[in-house]
Amino acid sequence: MSYAIEDLCMSIEEMRKELYALSKNKDLTDPEVVLKSQRLDLLLNEYECQMKAHIKN
Repeated sequence: MSYAIEDLCMSIEEMRKELYALSKNKDLTDPEVVLKSQRLDLLLNEYECQMKAHIKN
């Protein structure tokens, strides 16, 4: 795994933990929870793109 992908994995895991903790105290429709979820989605999409590029090379 490349360094960038490893950093991305760490960011995804940290964001996932933050989202889980936030969602324990707020409704899932709370704007803060939704925003955090959207940010996690972006990280996951970037991870998928990088992995596809890595596999092709």
